[in-house]
Amino acid sequence: MLFRPPGSCKPPGDDCLVLVVDSLRKGADLQPHTMTLFKPTALPLLATLAAFPLLAACGPDDAAVAQGEGAATELVCGARQAAPGEPMVYFAPFDEAERQTLCALDLAREELVVAQYNIRRDSYLNKLVELKARGVAVRVAVDQANAAQDWNTGDDFLEQNGIEVVRTKPPGARSIMHLKVAVVDGALALTGSFNWNSTAALTNDENMVVLRDPAVVQAYRQQVLEVLGALAPAVQGGQLTPEMGLHFSPEERLDEVLVQAIAAAEQTVDVAMFTFTSEPVADALVAALDRGVRVRAVIERKQTDMTKVDERLDKAGALVVRGANKIAAHSAMHHKYAVIDGRRAVTGASNWTDAGTRRNDEDLLLVDLPRVAAAYAGSFADLLHVYAEIDDPEAAPAERAGVLLHVIHDGTKPGDRVVATGDHPALGDWDPRRGLELQTAQDEFPNWTGRFKLEAGRRIEYKYVTLTAAGAVVWEPGANRVLEAHASGRALVVSAPFGDTSKSWTPASAP
Repeated sequence: MLFRPPGSCKPPGDDCLVLVVDSLRKGADLQPHTMTLFKPTALPLLATLAAFPLLAACGPDDAAVAQGEGAATELVCGARQAAPGEPMVYFAPFDEAERQTLCALDLAREELVVAQYNIRRDSYLNKLVELKARGVAVRVAVDQANAAQDWNTGDDFLEQNGIEVVRTKPPGARSIMHLKVAVVDGALALTGSFNWNSTAALTNDENMVVLRDPAVVQAYRQQVLEVLGALAPAVQGGQLTPEMGLHFSPEERLDEVLVQAIAAAEQTVDVAMFTFTSEPVADALVAALDRGVRVRAVIERKQTDMTKVDERLDKAGALVVRGANKIAAHSAMHHKYAVIDGRRAVTGASNWTDAGTRRNDEDLLLVDLPRVAAAYAGSFADLLHVYAEIDDPEAAPAERAGVLLHVIHDGTKPGDRVVATGDHPALGDWDPRRGLELQTAQDEFPNWTGRFKLEAGRRIEYKYVTLTAAGAVVWEPGANRVLEAHASGRALVVSAPFGDTSKSWTPASAP
């Protein structure tokens, strides 16, 4: 069984060693790490390594960081909490969407079927290999064209570890397999906008749903088996439970489903969409505005150049926010959801484009559950706050604000860790050994991010600290950084360079 080091661009061979960094020693001062070298094939089951920071001795660009001592927080596994009629929903970058996904996958005992546009992040690749080693039947479908890219080697790694991989696409010259679905033991399904790559895990705006409704899970399983080529194509969608409708393209026209849903709106439609070019869906929103429905949309700025839909909605009276997620080179406001009348959530992998609603392998999930709709409404209010500094007066206040800390730090070396520490338990109460562990990746460096929850209205002070592989503790000089959550509990993204805060940061208390 091969182990793929974090950030590695190809599976390791016999000449590639993995460094397992032992936990920090106890004591008043940070002590040097001890290093143990293993041949990859001699590693025990990967589950036993989850507590250790990992890095690869395969090049200086690999800066991926795992949880260190004191940084890992106890995770309440949403996959265990989900029940029929009670899905769990997570919103990156403010929730632990990656950890929740891995927790759900870890529940597999017999079968895991996956249809993911691409799988590039090592945490997922290693988890799939681990499950295969445990005797789980793992089958994976990825998009054919994406898998053919030189930089996309995750599918090759899975095959080298004995996992069945199908590189596929639906009919049509430019169609893609764009699903982000996993089904665990035929009893649990994951879907949403969340790709299994580092950008989604660390910086993107994403959503992920965990479902245990038998009819819905079975439909997802059937669809994934179709994509894998194990079943003949058939229409799996429809109103599967009183509260959930599910539809798949290209078997169905998802734009028609969306038009019908928008036509039924009576008061409000809020849309968060990575790419929105569909004229039929835009027509439906304009018609909704004409009959007095309030329409708001947050659209990724980099995608608006390819369409005039945002301009049409602006002109018709909608509030349009062009959200620019600039945390890293490839980060994006990547959601694909809507909230209708505050009681219906519409989500899935589908962008609102002609290809995304007609030709690609996509899903569209409609959920009529107040708790789920409220969660998506809260996420939309967070987007308005982050991208337009709008505090939505109609949004229910949150008890705790999701905070994404983003520091630009290019002075680290392989084995170094970056933490945020300050006067809050999530930041280790000024103990860097228990601070909030920030992460980066080969595609994200020098951007490091970490997330935590801050009580609404609370003001804290903090700093960034580098914990070097040699054991040094390097604090930022200058005044403490200051962060205060809004009384509404809306989300915050705080970006800054690492270094002398007197040059890069003005404390909120300063005149």
